[in-house]
Amino acid sequence: MTDELGQSTPKVASLTPKQLAFVAEWSVCRNVTQAAKRADVPLRTATRWVTLPQVQAEMRSAWAGVLGQLAARMVGLSQKAIDLADEVLADETVRIDIRVGLVKTLLSSTPGWVETHDLSERISALEGAVHEQS
Repeated sequence: MTDELGQSTPKVASLTPKQLAFVAEWSVCRNVTQAAKRADVPLRTATRWVTLPQVQAEMRSAWAGVLGQLAARMVGLSQKAIDLADEVLADETVRIDIRVGLVKTLLSSTPGWVETHDLSERISALEGAVHEQS
């Protein structure tokens, strides 16, 4: 079996409902002790579980899902922020120093957005090349 980058990954057994509950709690708090308590699992058991490849894989997957949801929310909030910035910049009753400060802030963050977009495109191209080779 291979992952999304074409790297070999071991075939893992499915998790028990208790293990899934533990992973779900861990993805919320990112703390084994707290997740064990919330999932009603002994800490010693949870500590052993986190060494198992199938639990580690599920933890990575759960965390990737959390990050994906956060990224989607950030995109939505960014659009609202840009819309608000458009309104502020167009409103001549807003003090000029506030509008200039807003422009400076927007311009200073632009390279980060450009770099992120560029990296995303490069990673997609690399993944495509890996898939073509396999």
